[in-house]
Amino acid sequence: MKKYSKDTNRLAVPLKIERTKFTNIYHMPDMTNPARPGRKLYCLYDDRLPLVRDFTNKQTFYVEFTQKDIVAGHHYHKKKVELDWIPLGKLRFLLEDIKTGAQESFDVDAEDHKVILIPKYVSHAVISLSVPAILLGITNGYDEAEDIYPYEIKNLNSSDCQLYTKDIIEEEILSINFHLPSQISAGIMQVSDEIRSAYPNHFYYSPERLHTTLLARIPKDTSIDILVGIITKYKKLYPFHLLFEGIGASNRIISVPAFDLYDQIHAFRAAIRTKVTSSDDYTKYDPVWEQILWVNFVRFQSVPDQSLFKFVLRFKTRIYGYLSDPPVELYLNQSQTLDPKYSKLITTIS
Repeated sequence: MKKYSKDTNRLAVPLKIERTKFTNIYHMPDMTNPARPGRKLYCLYDDRLPLVRDFTNKQTFYVEFTQKDIVAGHHYHKKKVELDWIPLGKLRFLLEDIKTGAQESFDVDAEDHKVILIPKYVSHAVISLSVPAILLGITNGYDEAEDIYPYEIKNLNSSDCQLYTKDIIEEEILSINFHLPSQISAGIMQVSDEIRSAYPNHFYYSPERLHTTLLARIPKDTSIDILVGIITKYKKLYPFHLLFEGIGASNRIISVPAFDLYDQIHAFRAAIRTKVTSSDDYTKYDPVWEQILWVNFVRFQSVPDQSLFKFVLRFKTRIYGYLSDPPVELYLNQSQTLDPKYSKLITTIS
């Protein structure tokens, strides 16, 4: 084993190497000096002790994120590897081995002092989880167009788990929703807080985002006047009376179901679809699921431990309340979670 002189910078030696599915995460040390308070020293690269064998730094770059939920990357390299630092903010890494299709994701905060190895033939993307955020990259090759191969990581699945990686959908759509009265909302938030206390590393809805969706993805060029008239007509023809009870979990969300006591929801949805989007054959929608509404309140941001699903079972008999014939809201929306910043209320229909 090669020996180094006493002046070897110990900051180049990781405290721990965390091995993931197909990469390494290096936990790096810092150095403080009581004679120089208020500062810490880190080593970005030491050619005597490279983190990767035979790695030589040929190019250094950084990416500054000035908005949240911005995605960079979705490509891989054949010639070079990267070592990525996060000196500021918090980023989510999405990785996929293009040869096997294996995927993984993890969040890295600047306070973690970690270096992420991006191997060859691994598609990578990062998402800004804070503003500002900075990614600093060190590579053993150059940023050449012929070594950048686009490869989109569409859904990050692990055991078929679809992770919540961004809130903004590709284009604005019209959606028919309604928010919950305070009594029902408060009950769901209580459950949400209990789950969050045990499993904090997911996206939890704030109270103002708690809603259910009657119909989504209506083309935004649909006539608002015609749509409002249709909703008004069929809302009177098919009034619904809802019981919010229990809990449900899928491969991407945790929700509270709302059961229509008189099975009117399916008829309402089918009527709106046939009138608004005549090309959409509504018969392909399963009537069983069409009779249920869902109030999503958790979206998975990392692969959930199986213990989480056991934990939520304690709420399977919880009753949150009844709701009869609520006013519905028509939104111009570009958010999966009805974020007020990206959704505009057009009108409310009583």
